[in-house]
Amino acid sequence: SSANILDTIKVYDTSLSVEGSSALAHSMRSNRTMTSLSLSNVKLGDDGIIAVANGFKDHGTLTLLELDRNAFTHHAAKALATSLRSCSSLTRLNLGSNRIADAGVKLVVDACASLPSISNLDLSANSITTSGFKSIATLIQSNAALTYLDASRNDPRGDGLRALGNAMLTSKASRLAFVRLDVLELSEEVAELHLRERMLIAGVAPLIAALMMRNSVLTKVDLRSNGLGPTGAEVLAKGVAGSRSLAELNLAHNFIKADGLKAIAH
Repeated sequence: SSANILDTIKVYDTSLSVEGSSALAHSMRSNRTMTSLSLSNVKLGDDGIIAVANGFKDHGTLTLLELDRNAFTHHAAKALATSLRSCSSLTRLNLGSNRIADAGVKLVVDACASLPSISNLDLSANSITTSGFKSIATLIQSNAALTYLDASRNDPRGDGLRALGNAMLTSKASRLAFVRLDVLELSEEVAELHLRERMLIAGVAPLIAALMMRNSVLTKVDLRSNGLGPTGAEVLAKGVAGSRSLAELNLAHNFIKADGLKAIAH
């Protein structure tokens, strides 16, 4: 294809040098019709990502961007975030299995906040801790387009998961209904959550409650033998009340006591 009609670039599982990245960027700058750019596991590193990011800047037609498994850090995330802000049509962004950590995640999600159509975000395996999850929560709080989030293989701890759940539960804008996390996975094909004996605590309850409310295919949730307690049960009650599809909820052996039972019953 000639440069002016090329709309898709896919390069997988090879090694793309900085020189190659720069040449690709030069080609992209002369092509304003590109809709899909996939550079997966091509060993770009920070310098390669910076070069490529300069190439797709101001691409208003770009809808898919995959830069997973490229070993870049928060240093390159700054250039990436700058270019992302100008990709107004972007719907899917995959940055999985890199090294951007909390600082890089903040830069990326701040950029995503300006993207009106971003619906699918993959930040898996990026050494993200509680701070980074709180940045993601800020995006969830205000974004009305995001429906799927993959933040698995990170380390959010209880506070990070609580931040995600509270953002989903309290946001009037959020449509996030499908997530992939280490504690649970809920996709469009999953109608049941089986979370028995997962050592979950009350801090996870807002996340599960929010998914009950936002996911219209979820029919069954099994939370037997966790540590949710009455506080967790009271939060889950909000999910039960707001669910359009839930038919079965099992909270046996969670020490929810009378207050928790009362909240669920109402």
